[in-house]
Amino acid sequence: MKSPYRFRIGQRIRTPNNTTGVIVTYEADGRVRVVLATGEVKRFLEGMIEPERTEHNED
Repeated sequence: MKSPYRFRIGQRIRTPNNTTGVIVTYEADGRVRVVLATGEVKRFLEGMIEPERTEHNED
């Protein structure tokens, strides 16, 4: 069965301000807690964060 969440715990994600973080916990209301590279813990609404993608520059 597929996970009800868009993201996995431990998954690296890119936040709206273009920093990279790692998801550490899920909250019951759908928020995720993310540890940023700076070490601080912030909350983001699940819908605000996108999975980190590999970027291909095709010039």
